[in-house]
Amino acid sequence: MWEKVSSRQHKPLKIFPFGSSTDEVMIYGTVDYGLKDGRQASVDWAARAHLVKEDDAVKMDSYQVYLVSSSDFLVSRDIHGKSIICIGEQ
Repeated sequence: MWEKVSSRQHKPLKIFPFGSSTDEVMIYGTVDYGLKDGRQASVDWAARAHLVKEDDAVKMDSYQVYLVSSSDFLVSRDIHGKSIICIGEQ
């Protein structure tokens, strides 16, 4: 998938607390892609994230992202970029 992408910009739109503690969240947003052939693309994405506090900062220590682009493509990636599910063109 990434061999066709020259840039990407994630835009979180909503963050929802998840579960009985507030250290897990669901994130909804869009991601804008600049493609190497000059085209632009934008898709919705969602993620599940686990948060930890380090010193005075809150950081993600794990997350799993879900992307959907029309009906042609579905991919889920974990924090290390490993594909979990891929359907259609990559």
